[in-house]
Amino acid sequence: MFGAALLFALMGALVKAGSRTMPPIQLAAARVVVTLFVGLVMMRHARVSPLGVDRRLLATRGILGAVALVCFYTSLSTLPLGDATAIQYTNPILSAVLGAWLLAEPVARRVLIGAALSIGGVIAIARPSFLFGGVSLPTAGVLAACAGSLLSAFVYVTVRKLRATDDPLVIVFWFPLMAVPFIVPAAVRVWVWPTSWTEWLILLGIGATTQSAQVLMTRGLHLLPVSRATAVSYVQVVFGFVIGAVEFREVPTAASMAGAALILAGMAISAGTGTGRAASG
Repeated sequence: MFGAALLFALMGALVKAGSRTMPPIQLAAARVVVTLFVGLVMMRHARVSPLGVDRRLLATRGILGAVALVCFYTSLSTLPLGDATAIQYTNPILSAVLGAWLLAEPVARRVLIGAALSIGGVIAIARPSFLFGGVSLPTAGVLAACAGSLLSAFVYVTVRKLRATDDPLVIVFWFPLMAVPFIVPAAVRVWVWPTSWTEWLILLGIGATTQSAQVLMTRGLHLLPVSRATAVSYVQVVFGFVIGAVEFREVPTAASMAGAALILAGMAISAGTGTGRAASG
């Protein structure tokens, strides 16, 4: 899960860079097309059938992931990288809550405390003007990040349930399989052709980093309960702020840092809950 977090952070940086000249839906299309072909090659090499077993749940995972992807990429194009990443990665706590609800995995009071802290962190990052005064982050970007986080949490729980029936490579493959018909036609309508090798490398890099990250994340969710596996991804928040400051010169505000700290604290508290009982389930 740590490796997946690092690769997802690199993907976020590539999306942020690419969104300067290309629309977010185009970047999402590049990701799903690349991962579709890479997934086919990986399954052929591993001699795994792409058809899967629980096709209904696999399709659900793919559709939810496609919408979450568009939401997240939209937030990356409108918000600072660290802020978008921090809001998006409230999904480990949401995953723990959903895991308790949908998978009957044990959940303790600390998860609820962690969720409350994370909600406070999102509010601090968004800085709504009616609470803080002054200039707030773009509402559309904040809402897109929150929607992406919630949908990603549902994806995590779905992947966790699919571990009983399907290979990790199949689970990863069904994401682009369902996303391509949804995203590519929309991207064609606003497509901007890359004018440099850098832009082409960004498109390819987005697909390559996320394909590898998806495989690592899926394997992690096969081995660990949702609450433990996804909590490791909180390090991506740190990666997001560091890359944003170094590469994009996005100096985080005091409110952003406080909000990220609340989210990290919430995830750290949630990660320490009921791990022994969850593992035995």
